[in-house]
Amino acid sequence: MAEDNEANRYIMEHMLRAEGACVRMARDGKSALAALDDGPWDMVILDARMPDMGGLEVLQAVRAGHTAVSPRQKIIIYTAALDAEDRQRSADLEADMVLLKPLTFASLRNELASLLPARERDGMSQDCDESRASTPARGQASSGAPGMSCEEKMSSTGAMSTYCEADCCSGPL
Repeated sequence: MAEDNEANRYIMEHMLRAEGACVRMARDGKSALAALDDGPWDMVILDARMPDMGGLEVLQAVRAGHTAVSPRQKIIIYTAALDAEDRQRSADLEADMVLLKPLTFASLRNELASLLPARERDGMSQDCDESRASTPARGQASSGAPGMSCEEKMSSTGAMSTYCEADCCSGPL
């Protein structure tokens, strides 16, 4: 997920984790674009409007085949306001979904469930649970989750990741 607003990034990360997702976060579109090299991903969630490079520009690069992931990568545009031009551009670029901020846990769950087939939804939680059992602690800072040791790291590309002993993901977004 790429989101430039720290509070929104925090909320979305915790909402996605609560649904059993392995989450990697980026602070902007450029870091998200660079991080796509680590794909493929079950899905990518991009804030439509971020400084320098927004989610729509990242979506355009993916659909044009300018990234390491498939041009058919599942991509969700996430935004507080989508004018008619952005809505048309999202449709033209074949965004898999457009979500409007703010989201509740229930609405996020329902929207994402409609995008992922049951096999992928069920497998995602199982894969995370298996990896959580074998992933060693990487840091000492608290993430707010009881008994979880975490630390935040920023890569040279500006990608921000929270590494937790309970994460099933390794490496920065």
